[in-house]
Amino acid sequence: IALASNMTSLTVPASVVSINMPYTSNLDTLVFLGDTPPEMDLTSYGYNSIKNYYVPASGELAYFAQLYEVLAGTSNNLYITENDGTTRPCALHAKNGVILSDDEKTLLAVLPTVKGTCVLPNTVETIASGAMDAARNVTSLVIPASVKTIEENALNGESLTSITFTGAT
Repeated sequence: IALASNMTSLTVPASVVSINMPYTSNLDTLVFLGDTPPEMDLTSYGYNSIKNYYVPASGELAYFAQLYEVLAGTSNNLYITENDGTTRPCALHAKNGVILSDDEKTLLAVLPTVKGTCVLPNTVETIASGAMDAARNVTSLVIPASVKTIEENALNGESLTSITFTGAT
């Protein structure tokens, strides 16, 4: 993408499947319209200068997972656009390679960067459907006694060979 030096905001339509930011830019706002994030080369410095990301509510988890490294594991700069056009701060955050709900009670996803054994935090009570879908390199999952609910298709990790429940009686 070639950007004018004075451009501070960019809206990316749903039809865009891949973007590469220039090494330097003055962008401070990036608005995505598609439910699925495009491929992005996040090693570019251009993403680090962006102060605000806006994404559709239907893509909140997917965008958070995609932008995790740029956001440094927090959702401080990620805003969610609801169907009625209102915006709210993203309530997700990451901890030790997993994406959790704001209250840390629901495991939403294990990031693809996690390898080998993944130990879930003791705050997790629910493992959401699809939580292991991106965990291509996790071979072992340790589930704490705090987990009360495992939703359907929650543990479909393609490399998962071992699950250990701790503290269970």
